[in-house]
Amino acid sequence: MIERGAADYAELGLSQIYKMSDSEIRETKKKLADRGLVPETSNSFFGNMRMCGEVYDAKKISEYSKKALYKAAQFGIHTSVLGNGSARRIPEGANREECMRQIEETFYTAGSAAAEFGTVIVIEPLNSNETNVITTVAEGAKLCRKLNHPNVKLLADIFHMSVEDESFDSIIKNADIIKHIHIAAPKTRNFPSEAETEYYNKLKDALKKANYDLRISIEGGYSEDFLPGANKSLEFLKKIFK
Repeated sequence: MIERGAADYAELGLSQIYKMSDSEIRETKKKLADRGLVPETSNSFFGNMRMCGEVYDAKKISEYSKKALYKAAQFGIHTSVLGNGSARRIPEGANREECMRQIEETFYTAGSAAAEFGTVIVIEPLNSNETNVITTVAEGAKLCRKLNHPNVKLLADIFHMSVEDESFDSIIKNADIIKHIHIAAPKTRNFPSEAETEYYNKLKDALKKANYDLRISIEGGYSEDFLPGANKSLEFLKKIFK
């Protein structure tokens, strides 16, 4: 477990929360509270569910979203990341226009479910190695503005931006709708470290220009023991973004 005080909050997997019983939710909350951690955000929105294609099921998505976000609300989670590259990948040979309609409907449905619990859904752009739709912050922003749902906003993932060679200007230009940040080493996707100090300083400048003062979650792997690596990375990031 992360050292007490090292992290300000926890980001949990929504598809895992969905499967939890009430007692498991209480037990997990207690374990986190014992370390001074409050779950505020979630990722991994869907499990094996598809957001488009022949197997798309609007009713199933609505029912899942309501139940999952209800359980997340028991933790106190108020920002839920919806990325799921494989779930939203448009199948080869499929009608792209129809698939985009289904994807848009999915985000809107999730946003409407989130509104019931005071939660915000954030669209997560993913790099083109992981999916074939919504691969840049700019593209995610365009969708977010089209949906115009008060509970659907945008996330910027620094690793995916790096893979797509997307400028931090996309964060500044879309500052009004960006409500969450994911961060990892731009090349290796490992925990952020001093080796990329210059890169993170540029990010800090962009976030300052965007007046961003919300959360930043580490979402990356590690090349050393998890706990020492995580605590070291958190300490480093707090110095950068102090």
